[in-house]
Amino acid sequence: MMKNRLSFILAVILALSFTACTAPIPEADPDLRITIPKIGKADSIVITGSSECVVIDTGESDDYYEIESNLQKLGIESIDHLILTHFDKDHIGSAPMIMENFVVDEVLMPDYTGNNQEYDLLMEFLEKDTVAYRYITKTESFSSCGCDFVIYPPYLDTYADSNDNNHSLITAVKAGSNSYLFAGDAEEERLTEIMAENIGEFDFLKMPHHGNYNKKLEAFIASVDPGYAVITCSDKNPPDKKTLALLKASGVKVYQTKDGDITILNYKDKIGIIQ
Repeated sequence: MMKNRLSFILAVILALSFTACTAPIPEADPDLRITIPKIGKADSIVITGSSECVVIDTGESDDYYEIESNLQKLGIESIDHLILTHFDKDHIGSAPMIMENFVVDEVLMPDYTGNNQEYDLLMEFLEKDTVAYRYITKTESFSSCGCDFVIYPPYLDTYADSNDNNHSLITAVKAGSNSYLFAGDAEEERLTEIMAENIGEFDFLKMPHHGNYNKKLEAFIASVDPGYAVITCSDKNPPDKKTLALLKASGVKVYQTKDGDITILNYKDKIGIIQ
């Protein structure tokens, strides 16, 4: 496991505004910042660096004002890449409002057809031709935010179980010597696919499917071997106890959005996490 990482846990974030920070922050400014807000059992991840911004998922429609506030606090007016991992309502719900109120250069999506109202509203907006969008059908790499991204698409057109979740795009980010993996809502079939890719180990993992347990999860955790993990969840919809036990047994430090907003700071060869 990649143990040589530094985790900063600041219990009272507001204190940063009024007192000198005594934690051993390596540098004044991180070269990459990842923000994961507390919006319940839903995903919205903001990655910023080098005056660029990538957003992965947009929560539910009711989460828009929280997401908007987060983007405004970060000084973001435009989004270079909006990655929508799949078409569940808790991942695409606020996408039309974000595209309406922020400049979005490009939307990246898996190539399948959703079956809910949120998907219909998303496609209605995209078909106005105001925002460029395309489907990811093969592994794709690009650079943004001063780091390297790789997006892994699903293999199949249709999955026997959990069709939406198993269509999740999985995104890997390499920043300096640190690596991050964002696993959408991938379930058993999709986890089997990504393990077959032999994508290596990662310092940080955004856990798949809000910490729900499945039979492939233990092999997946062993395969990517993270030092830190974030679970997007709520008090009403907490992660499975078997998942938490597995992560603990694997020596993974776990953060849950039900306990508050999470900020990950990348410092070349170190990672700082604030909650």
